[in-house]
Amino acid sequence: MFFPELFLLSGSPSPRPLPSREREVEGGSTLTPPAASGLTRTIHLEFLYHWHERCLILYRNFQISFTEFWAIMSLMNFSGNKSAAVRRSKSKDLQNAAEDFRYLLNRRYPRKAALELVGNRFGLTFDERHLLHRGVFSSADSKSRRKRIVPITGIRNKDLAIDGHNVLITIEAALSGRALVLADDGFIRDISGLSGSFRKSKVTETAIQLVLNVSKKWKPRKTLFLFDAPISMSGKLAREIRDRLNQANLPGDAVAVKVPEKILIGFPGVIASSDTAIIDRSEKVLDLAGYIITKKIGLKSFLQWKRRPLVD
Repeated sequence: MFFPELFLLSGSPSPRPLPSREREVEGGSTLTPPAASGLTRTIHLEFLYHWHERCLILYRNFQISFTEFWAIMSLMNFSGNKSAAVRRSKSKDLQNAAEDFRYLLNRRYPRKAALELVGNRFGLTFDERHLLHRGVFSSADSKSRRKRIVPITGIRNKDLAIDGHNVLITIEAALSGRALVLADDGFIRDISGLSGSFRKSKVTETAIQLVLNVSKKWKPRKTLFLFDAPISMSGKLAREIRDRLNQANLPGDAVAVKVPEKILIGFPGVIASSDTAIIDRSEKVLDLAGYIITKKIGLKSFLQWKRRPLVD
């Protein structure tokens, strides 16, 4: 019987080795997965179902919870008793939905209404709609946001304001092997939706240290961490980061405020966030989480929607 496994959605710095280079399928034949080097490319969602008609899906055995595992399986709408043709059809629906969503956004349809229209048209689940919401944008918005992106060198001797929960949760997603999307606008985002239920963990400690290491190397004039006070334990997290900044002799501060956006928007320096509402109202934005994920953690594989030219 074909054994479904989860394909690599986001990389891992040290994933456990696959138990076998081959998998047995009906009739005694085998499928051989792609070479490991082939997994370092950006993975398009459509590829998940088009690698061989048996659509072997590799499960890298990340350290994720049972709930997260089935959330991703639900996202892919995978079922062992579905035919390969149905799975390919679903993948095509998702790709077409992304293209239609972008098409409507390019024609200035309201985002919420456009997503509902496309989601209903293709019968998308909540998770699939969330994926579109996090990764697909109009060409104009994508171009505008890309122009605001500054390289990591752009923070040297500049004030840096970090959207604390936004950055840390995205880095934690990479460290934990959760799915990430490389969006149309060039920012890497998580699709877990964990912001409201965020809880500090050992992974958080690692994420914080990675951010502090960036400050040590690129030496912004001052680093300001801003956390959402309504999220549980934000004040304690801010105090811990203040202590770590002092211990590392890094100029900066960390505070928990009711509405961080009020400080981030209009901040006279560089903003580190992937929040579209903040990006669209800022002049200089750094995808700090994206930089750490790709350059320090070393991940190269993300969900990304194919962009095809649309003909009216």
